[in-house]
Amino acid sequence: MNGSLVQGSCRRRVHASLTLAAGTPHSWRRLPRLVGTEPAGICYRLRPVQEATGRVELIARERQMVVWDPVTRDDVVRAMQEYDRLGPEQFFSEHGFARTTTYELVWEERRYPPKAILGTAYEFATNQRLGSGDFEGGKTGAVKVLGKLGFTIQPIRRPAR
Repeated sequence: MNGSLVQGSCRRRVHASLTLAAGTPHSWRRLPRLVGTEPAGICYRLRPVQEATGRVELIARERQMVVWDPVTRDDVVRAMQEYDRLGPEQFFSEHGFARTTTYELVWEERRYPPKAILGTAYEFATNQRLGSGDFEGGKTGAVKVLGKLGFTIQPIRRPAR
């Protein structure tokens, strides 16, 4: 794999209060325009405190990066074997993840939750446990990492209504 595969997540809340003009959207996507450019390593969210007055709470979280380079295809296979051995409920309980909602990792005609499998593979590779909130599971997260390792990821098949 060329270069380091790095993905950010946010931790450690830092609170501040500010008041916006009534009717200003409390969307985190608009925040950099409201308070300036986002410094590297910080992500922001706004949470309404008093809708009528426009007072909101600014939540800034320090971003931590996950480097996926130590994770190998063998680590992922080992995580899938652990999933098969323990069964879904015990696997999720022991490794701190939940069922997948959007994508499935398909391997040897079996289906696995990609985020849970990648997080467990990371733990096997580094002896460091990641929580579900420490990295993304979608197209730019676990799906991308697992794809680069040569695994097949598919959208979850929903039963027809």
